[in-house]
Amino acid sequence: MKNRKDSTRLPSALELREILEKESQRKPDPSKLGIHYPDFSSAIELLKAFSLSTSFLERDYTIEDLNSEELIEETERLIDELARKIVSSDTILDPIIQTPC
Repeated sequence: MKNRKDSTRLPSALELREILEKESQRKPDPSKLGIHYPDFSSAIELLKAFSLSTSFLERDYTIEDLNSEELIEETERLIDELARKIVSSDTILDPIIQTPC
């Protein structure tokens, strides 16, 4: 259900849901099976450096999971805890962060 009049407008939540539902049913291209595009290795190493859980970056999610208040709250708590640990740390993160900003 496309209600947009041109490509400069963002899709509505309903349209996004419909797109995601359709795409979740589409069979993947056989040549791309097993390919994992996102690379969270730097984020995982940063979390490990501060003894924080990396499980939310390592588990598989469904479309329904992404709507979960519990997942959003878990992510917010982890980001808050990471920020607190970074700010209060006197440990230099080298070699995790090797390039200047």
